[in-house]
Amino acid sequence: MAKASPQILHVEDDLDLGKYIQLILTGKGEVTRVTTIEDARQLIEQQDFDLILLDLTLPDGSGMELIDPLRAKAVAPPIIIFSAHDVTDTLIGADYIFVKGHFLESDLSDAVDSLLSHPETAS
Repeated sequence: MAKASPQILHVEDDLDLGKYIQLILTGKGEVTRVTTIEDARQLIEQQDFDLILLDLTLPDGSGMELIDPLRAKAVAPPIIIFSAHDVTDTLIGADYIFVKGHFLESDLSDAVDSLLSHPETAS
């Protein structure tokens, strides 16, 4: 029996950037994209994801609000922060952090591959 495609939740309100990231994630799993924290919360309650790609500045608040609920799940998914702000020194709870406009596609792709192939080593 074939393994199900990894489920990736992408929380990003910039539609153009969302499309760009979708291209980078092609073939890595099934991507569900939402644009608000509230929509992300609802999906997180309804289903399990293998990876979360999370923006921090969203129309209804900070993506940081989602980290504790995600980490509290029985099987916590790895989290990649993808933000316009450099939060490397202050952010706790993410497996990788990328700053928009200052990243290589290959680095993001490699991070996704690593987390999806070895979820037990996340965090």
